[in-house]
Amino acid sequence: MKLTDTELELQDREWVESVVQEDEELLLVCKPLVRWKAEYVGRLIFAAVWLSFIGFASVTALPEMLADVENEPQMLFFPLFLLPFWLVGIGLAVSPWWEQSLERRTVYVLTNTRAVVLKPSTWRRKRTLKGYVLVSDLIKEVVPRADGSGDIVFGYEERRSKNGIYYVPKGFLAVPQMERVLEMLRSLLPPAPEQEEPGSESPDRPSYVELVVGLIFFIAGVAHVLYGAYRWYSGELCTGELFKYVMAAFAGGVGLSVVIKWWKKHRQSVQA
Repeated sequence: MKLTDTELELQDREWVESVVQEDEELLLVCKPLVRWKAEYVGRLIFAAVWLSFIGFASVTALPEMLADVENEPQMLFFPLFLLPFWLVGIGLAVSPWWEQSLERRTVYVLTNTRAVVLKPSTWRRKRTLKGYVLVSDLIKEVVPRADGSGDIVFGYEERRSKNGIYYVPKGFLAVPQMERVLEMLRSLLPPAPEQEEPGSESPDRPSYVELVVGLIFFIAGVAHVLYGAYRWYSGELCTGELFKYVMAAFAGGVGLSVVIKWWKKHRQSVQA
C-alpha cells in the first residue's frame, strides 16, 4: 500500500516511512478511535472537588494571611504552599484531553513481518516505537465493541501501585474495523506448533477485600465532603476545619480510583 493513499498527516507519514524497513511490505496503517473513557468521569469529579476546596482556601485564607504581611513576611510562603495543590488539581482536570491528544498522534502499522505501535511520549519529548514479531501466539486477547472497533491485545504490562499489582493491555487498542484488521493479522501469523509451551499467566483475580476497602474510603469521603458543603452553606464552617474536608475529598478520590482499578482487573481476569 502507498502512504499517499491514506488520510495520515504529512508528519505521521514521514514517521511511518522512517520505521518501515526496506525488506518489509507495508500492509496496513490506521489510527485508534479517540473516545471518552469511563475513568475520566471519576478523575474529573475528584479534580472538581479538589479545586473547589483549594479555591475556597485561597479565597478565604489568603486575604487574612497577607493583610499583615509587612509585620509577618513569612506569610508570603503560604501562596507557594498552595501552588503544588493547584498544579495537581489543574493537571487532573486537563488530563483527559491531554491523553486524547496523545491518542490522536498514535499510529498502528502492520507489515509482513511485524506489528508496530507508534505513539508520542507523555510529554512529547520524543516518539516511541513498540514492535511485535508476528509469532503464532501474538494475539493474547480480543475485545470487540458495538461500533465495530475493539482491542487486539498483544500483551500486558505489569504495573505496581500502593493498592497492588494491575495489568495494562498493550497492542492495537481501540482500532477501527477491528474484524478486518484481525482477519488480516491472523492470516500473517504462522501456524501454532503441535505442542505449545504454556503461555504467560493470565492476570490474577482481584481480591474483594480491595473492592470493599475502596468503597469504604469512597463512601466515607463523599459523606464528609457533603457534610462540609452543608456546613459551608449554613455558615458554620470555620477556616481551620477546611483541611479536614480537603483530606476527606482526597480519601474519597483514592477510594474511587481503587474501585475503578479493581473493576478493570476483574474484567481482565474474566475475559482471560
